[in-house]
This record gives sequence, C-alpha cells and structure tokens, in this order.
Amino acid sequence: MAVVAKLHEKKDLVGNIRRMVGVCDAELLGRELKSGKLSLNLRNYRSFYEGKKVSPQELSLMLKRVYCINIVGEESIELVSSIIDLDASKAIKIGGVPHLQYYKL
Repeated sequence: MAVVAKLHEKKDLVGNIRRMVGVCDAELLGRELKSGKLSLNLRNYRSFYEGKKVSPQELSLMLKRVYCINIVGEESIELVSSIIDLDASKAIKIGGVPHLQYYKL
C-alpha cells in the first residue's frame, strides 16, 4: 500500500503563511465513504489529498510547521502518528475507514 500527501499553503489575514496537509491511503482515492449522515467524498475532493506518494522522511518534512492535517485511512494515520504525537484512537470511522483531523493550536 502507499500513502499520498499534498501540502496546501495560503496567507492568513495578516500575511502569515498557513500550511495544511492532506494525507490519504492511495487506494482510497476516488471512493465515496458513508456512515449514516457522515460522508467523505474522495472522488470530488481527490485533488485535496492527491499530491504524491510519500516516504516517512518526505512526510515528516511536509508536516513541519503545519496548523492542520487531514488524514484518511489506517496506513496514513499510522504513518502520521509515527511522526507526530497523535492519538489515533480519536479517529472517527466513515464507511469503515478511519478519518482524523489534527490541529496545532
């Protein structure tokens, strides 16, 4: 299996660069996950997550100085939690797939 990640950067209201990373198990791209009223459409939002396949070292560099990480899939959550202090048990499952949002305050 492979993990893909994409770095997003934009300026906030005072001109500071804000960094967010989308991380996803590659095989989940293009799927629509549903559980009751919850849904995560990885077909429509594929471009948010699909950057490139990343190694642990590459992802570690991408995660420096981020304020938010959106993570989808078991392998992705496991990889991110090996790099930063992340409580994987807080993930919700949508269509049986774990999803976690991490915010650095």
